[in-house]
Amino acid sequence: MTKLYTEFAELYHLMYQGLIDYAEEYSYYQTLLTQHHCQSVLEIGCGTGQLGKRFLEAGFDYQGLDISAEMLAFARENVPENLLHQQDMRNIQLPDRFDAAIITARSTAYLLHNEDLIQAFQSIKKILNPGGLLIFDYIDARSFIPQIEEGKTILHEVDTPLGKIKRESQYALSIAHNWCWVWTSKFYQENTPIGEDVAELRAFTPDEMELFLNLAGFRVEAVLSRPVYAFETKVVIARG
Repeated sequence: MTKLYTEFAELYHLMYQGLIDYAEEYSYYQTLLTQHHCQSVLEIGCGTGQLGKRFLEAGFDYQGLDISAEMLAFARENVPENLLHQQDMRNIQLPDRFDAAIITARSTAYLLHNEDLIQAFQSIKKILNPGGLLIFDYIDARSFIPQIEEGKTILHEVDTPLGKIKRESQYALSIAHNWCWVWTSKFYQENTPIGEDVAELRAFTPDEMELFLNLAGFRVEAVLSRPVYAFETKVVIARG
């Protein structure tokens, strides 16, 4: 697992509140869930609970799931512990069933192998009510992969309670098997180096994503385009 969600979980917690408009993020998914009359929702990759607290405040029957114990430690500041689960999305074991599951923040990018994605979708389908929805986003390979400039540095800076945190990122293609790239990032606090992270991620094309969903028993109902702070993404609404 990338250090961003483990060793650097506090950095993530502080930095991403300045990179992502969580109120807008919540509004986006809340609108989709309400349009499809979904009351109970499982957020997969719930991170530090920024969306979870908003779903609970709005009266949704919400639970969150994440593979990272470090991220869930921060999520407990926002969401009751009994509603949070440390599990892998490829093997979800929960007693409850949900009207919908959502995967946000391009978490599908960490499912590098085809079997990982199919296993995740199959696992999610088992915890949905009959006809339940899976709503998730992914990085669009068609727009993102051609834009990668190896050696180019991408800078993000955020003011936090610990001072200014800066991240310098570089991408390098790794497309021998899938539309992957290696993300190297260096973190600074007030210009003092505090760590480095290296992770491999994956983008997808719409046709391959639809095939993975079909193999897991889902039917795609809609694919929406959505720009976010770092990537052009697609949002999929699929019914089990």
